[in-house]
Amino acid sequence: MRARDLLMEQNVAVDSARREAEMAICARNDFLAVMNHEMRTPMHAIIALSSVLLETKLTSEQRLMIETVLKSSNLLAVLINNVLDLSKLEDGSFELEIANFNLHAIFREVINLIKPIAAVKKLCVSVTLAPDLPLCAIGDEKRLMKQF
Repeated sequence: MRARDLLMEQNVAVDSARREAEMAICARNDFLAVMNHEMRTPMHAIIALSSVLLETKLTSEQRLMIETVLKSSNLLAVLINNVLDLSKLEDGSFELEIANFNLHAIFREVINLIKPIAAVKKLCVSVTLAPDLPLCAIGDEKRLMKQF
């Protein structure tokens, strides 16, 4: 009798754990669906409108600011996509985009993203690359950029 009661308790616990795991999977899937639609849609609008704005007559300062908004929006879009890649990690289909890229250009790009913000705060930003830093690197350039 005692063994049967213990087995029933264990079955109830296993069933409860299974339901909780299923609820967690549903919550994650709901979150990813919301991320996919509710965050991507406005982000694409910001990217598109910034691109259109760049085609208008702007002062050099305005152009620099809009370019920064556009670059930052693209980086944020990559970040959103990375969050959506969580499901790919779980099913084993996630892949890095490995390619050659210009490492020096990455650092220049990061500085260009930071400069307008620094200028507003009346700060000067510069970068000095070590002479032995290779020009090219191999890796996932987009994921590296989002780290900055």
